[in-house]
Amino acid sequence: MVYIKKMRNFTAEKDSQGFFIEYYIILLTFYLLVFMKHSYRIFAMAAVVSAAVATASAQSPVYITGNVPGLTATWTPEESATLTYADGVYTYDMTDAKQGQMFKLSTAKGDWSTFNAAAFGMADDNGNYTLPLNTAVTWTEGKCGNMVVPATGDFKLVVNMDAKTLELQGEGSYTDVFEIYILGEATGWAAKDAYKFNFVEKNASGENVYELTLPEGLLGEFKVATADWTAVNYGVYDKSIEAGQTTELKYNANNISSTITESIKLTFYHNLDTNQSSWLKVDRYSGIGDIDAEAAATPVFYNLQGVRVDRPANGVYIKVAGDKVSKVFVK
Repeated sequence: MVYIKKMRNFTAEKDSQGFFIEYYIILLTFYLLVFMKHSYRIFAMAAVVSAAVATASAQSPVYITGNVPGLTATWTPEESATLTYADGVYTYDMTDAKQGQMFKLSTAKGDWSTFNAAAFGMADDNGNYTLPLNTAVTWTEGKCGNMVVPATGDFKLVVNMDAKTLELQGEGSYTDVFEIYILGEATGWAAKDAYKFNFVEKNASGENVYELTLPEGLLGEFKVATADWTAVNYGVYDKSIEAGQTTELKYNANNISSTITESIKLTFYHNLDTNQSSWLKVDRYSGIGDIDAEAAATPVFYNLQGVRVDRPANGVYIKVAGDKVSKVFVK
C-alpha cells in the first residue's frame, strides 16, 4: 500500500505541476515485478495500470472565448467554452461562422488576466491573425492576440497541443466589399441608411475606398463598422477626428470622438489586412457641383429615428437623394 500511495502522489504531481510521470510509473512497475511477492504483485500491477489510464485520460482543458458561434457569452473569459478532446487533438465546431469573427485560446479559465496569462496563438496582444483555411499553422505560448475567421461558413477548429499547431477546417465564402456604417451615439449604435458608406473603388494600394456625406456633421462617439461588428470594426486609441484631417484607424480599437457640426464628407480607406492601419479622411463639404445629380435622384425620407417614411408629413426628416444626405423640414 505504501507503493500505491507513492504512485498516486506522482499522479497528483503531474496533474498539478505538469511533470511527465510515465517515467516513474515504469520504474515502479519494474520494482513491483522484481521485488514484490506474487500474491501482492497482481493487485499492485492493477493499481499501476489504473493510474496510468487515469493519467492518460486526464488531459488539461483548452478554452475558447470571442464572438464565434457556440459561446454562451461573447468576449467573456469567465464563461469561455471548453474544446472537445479526442484522438490526441482538441476540436471546436463553428457552425455558420461569419467572416471577421474572432476568438482567443487559453489553457486557463477566469478573468482576462488569468485567461491571457495562459493564452496561445499567433498574434501579440491587441494584434490580429487571419487564419488560412485547411492549413495547419504553428502557435506560440504567450500570444494573446485575436485569431480571425477568414470566411463565412461551417468550420472545425483543430488544436494539437503536442505539435503546437491549429487548423481551421472547412469551406466558406469570402467577400472584400462590405456594407459599412457610422455606428455611434448619433445613430443609437445601430446601422442606418443615412450613415451608410458607398463603395467607390479599389485604389492602387489595394485599399477599398468608401465615401459618406454628412450635411449636419457628426457629434459624439462612433466607430466605422459593419452592422454586426465582425469583418469591419475600426476605431482609434484616444484620438478624435477633425475636419480637414486624415486619421489613422485600428481594427477593434476604441471609439472615435467627433464634435464636428459643419457639413463634411468622409472617405474611408479600408485595408483588408486587419493588422494594418485603415484611414478616415474628413473633408469640409459644400455640395456645390452635385446639385444636378441630387435633383435627378428620387429622394427617400427617414425620420430622426432612422425609420423610412414613404409619405412625410409635417416635421423634420433626413432626405437621401442619390449619395447626398440632408436634413429637411417638411410642411
